[in-house]
Amino acid sequence: MNKQTLTIFKGKWYAEDTINLGVIGYDATYNYALDETLDSGLITVYRSTIADAIAPYTLCRIDTYADEVVVEKEYWYILQDVVEKVNLISSKPYNHTLSLIEPIKVLERYLLPNNLAFTRTAGAKVYTIADVINRCLNTVLPGVDKPFALEAGS
Repeated sequence: MNKQTLTIFKGKWYAEDTINLGVIGYDATYNYALDETLDSGLITVYRSTIADAIAPYTLCRIDTYADEVVVEKEYWYILQDVVEKVNLISSKPYNHTLSLIEPIKVLERYLLPNNLAFTRTAGAKVYTIADVINRCLNTVLPGVDKPFALEAGS
């Protein structure tokens, strides 16, 4: 297994303010489901300087390295963080055991408007998939007109 690091996003997921929690232990397990169950993971970050537990539904990114180059980035939500102080004299005395769930889980907390439907009526405006994605994202991220600036044809 290649080296993996865990980055925690503070505040909004697109914010620049992040915390590097540390290197993930080699005993990490990830369950990628092919059915309707959600992907999940259980990881431990050993020897961290962070004493506080990470709040539930905090977005994190796992970077996987090969020869000191990031080859994969995965985003997860933290469901639970159990912090254990394991060394009283070390400068990095904390272990974090984190339960992870795929990011789609957070969408259960948002209701889309009733008038958002995939129908086609004569004379109605034709919406592109970019229009629909931006409309859904605007429901989740209010006040952001086009969160990913998707345009038709892109």
